[in-house]
Amino acid sequence: MRKALDKGKEWLGRYKENDKLKEANIFHMYQTKKYGLGNKGMNGYHDAKLFELRCYNSKTLEFRILQDNHDAFSFNKPCKVKIFVDGSTMLSFEDVLEIPVWIVQHIILE
Repeated sequence: MRKALDKGKEWLGRYKENDKLKEANIFHMYQTKKYGLGNKGMNGYHDAKLFELRCYNSKTLEFRILQDNHDAFSFNKPCKVKIFVDGSTMLSFEDVLEIPVWIVQHIILE
């Protein structure tokens, strides 16, 4: 497991943070210890674990961290899904998608 985590850190280390990144093709979800149920201002799934969303653009080697905790996001494009040893989940799209960010908990990618 340690080798897998080191490999992931090496891969992510190639990317530079850009808090204004508008497009991405890799979306990585890191679960938090929070749940939707009982959180003030929650507009989504009350029984879902919240997660931090990091958006990566493999063409520009940039990423953006969306600071708010999210409980879901939707898309209508085919993607590959991978669950890592640390429990995080990655969605990978062939094409880059716009990153729309709203105040509500849902992120919708179209």
